[in-house]
Amino acid sequence: LEALAAQHPGIEVLAADLRLQSPNPLPEEFAAAAQRDGLRVARATSVLSVVFRGDLSQLANGRAVDDASPLRGRVTVAREAFGTGQPIAGGPAPGEAWPDSKLLAATGASLGDELSIGAGTFRVTQVLITRPDQGGTFSDLAPSILINAADLAGTALLQPGSRASHAML
Repeated sequence: LEALAAQHPGIEVLAADLRLQSPNPLPEEFAAAAQRDGLRVARATSVLSVVFRGDLSQLANGRAVDDASPLRGRVTVAREAFGTGQPIAGGPAPGEAWPDSKLLAATGASLGDELSIGAGTFRVTQVLITRPDQGGTFSDLAPSILINAADLAGTALLQPGSRASHAML
């Protein structure tokens, strides 16, 4: 697969070699079958939500990622908005949030500040500069924020009728 990735750098756009995506959570059997075949598996869930810092708010593309994500490509982060990104392995730890520069500017936040997403509160520990699966869909026009998948339930954003996108990488 490494040779395939070197020959086809476009697969980094998926953040994986293969991406399954659905408005419904994907069955665990899919992940179990992939792992039995020796494949690595990661998950990401996206949902539009309003992010608050005090009285300031901004619609954002919230992405909850597990510790294995991304499988291809690298997330780059900085210590300040619009800074030079440094590649980093993995994603935010539980309780942390990585807003992108546009979201940080819109809310007037900086490192160490708290942002609220749904019913959850998160400390800003990095500024998201790029991620391999940045897309061009309508929801990607909103600023992005990464949180740990373990924190998603605590936000209460996934309710009946929520417009979420569940991906298995």
